Amino acid sequence: MILLTLIAFYSDIPPSEQKVPTEIHQGLNGTLTYLGEGSQTVAYLSSDGACVLKLFKATHEKSFKFTRLFRRRDKAQSGAKWRQKFEDTARRTALAYDHLREESALLYLHFEATEESLTVTLKERSGIVRHVDLSSLPFVIQKKAILAPEYLSSLIAQGDRQKALEAALSLKALFEARALKGFSDPRQTLSTNYGFIEGKAIQIDVGKIEKDPDADSSKVHAKVDNWVNKNFPELL
Repeated sequence: MILLTLIAFYSDIPPSEQKVPTEIHQGLNGTLTYLGEGSQTVAYLSSDGACVLKLFKATHEKSFKFTRLFRRRDKAQSGAKWRQKFEDTARRTALAYDHLREESALLYLHFEATEESLTVTLKERSGIVRHVDLSSLPFVIQKKAILAPEYLSSLIAQGDRQKALEAALSLKALFEARALKGFSDPRQTLSTNYGFIEGKAIQIDVGKIEKDPDADSSKVHAKVDNWVNKNFPELL
């Protein structure tokens, strides 16, 4: 039902003249499988496992909350609030795409409707398969990363302490690079917002980044140390 709501909600997005790159079309071939969801997006994994499609919802939701059963109240206010949140997230994501593309592994942003059809096959969590034209829907495509705790846990399980330590250093290097470019993020949720691609740390969720010419990476470095010490004491 989420996708049907999306289609109705975004039908008023004006088309642009931008063309969807051929490599993006190719990356969306095959069946994309439900991966997970947050308050604003639903994520689907590409058939080759290389990238993730993040499709924006039509309403701002807290995932798996009992309060989602009570949505009858003031739809106009809810819609306006969601649009404001979406516009803010889109703006910050565009900043990341323009200035932190390597650090975020973002491949493509689609925040305006396109005239050419972009039909994909989506397999929902329930197993239902849908064919959806993304041309009028806002979405983001990002390289698939392994979540930071999962990546470090796998290295430790393999007995590769050195690579695990290098992973922690890669997280610090990521924050250093971001600070040098004049950006910070008030949420440093290392367990869910960061991951690794071929051993290199990236920021998965960029929806809260902000320009910060005085960004200080040293404070974040200390948080990385505390996070590692708390969750992976075997690396001490």
